Amino acid sequence: MSKAAQIILAAIEAQTLSDEERAFFKGQPPAGVTLFSRNIPEDYLNLTELNQSLQSLRSQNTPPFIVAIDQEGGRVRRIKGSFPNEGPALDLCSGSTDEASLKFIENYGHKVGTALKSLGINLNFAPVLDILTEPTNDAIGDR
Repeated sequence: MSKAAQIILAAIEAQTLSDEERAFFKGQPPAGVTLFSRNIPEDYLNLTELNQSLQSLRSQNTPPFIVAIDQEGGRVRRIKGSFPNEGPALDLCSGSTDEASLKFIENYGHKVGTALKSLGINLNFAPVLDILTEPTNDAIGDR
């Protein structure tokens, strides 16, 4: 495995791996893949099949592929439907920082992480320190 490939997250085109993508992930494999909305089946529970298929291409005695997604909640979420979603980070507990609110947010993060793990996703790009310093900043917004 080349050193450059070890730091690259690739993308795939659909909800299943093409023969070309299989060859790519077996040949000079990147560190993993980032999943986008186009990769998520309507019944997102079927996503485990894609992730198992991907991991089956990994050589023995090597770490598993990173399978990443941007599942922040609110407007930034790739998995829709009944997947845990309490809304955008800015609105969680109406911004309260009391002990009960912080515990709720911690439990919500655990719930999302557990749900992602059950689908074979091992990295979430959810922000942990987006700070809205400029209210007109659309990039951060309610994230």
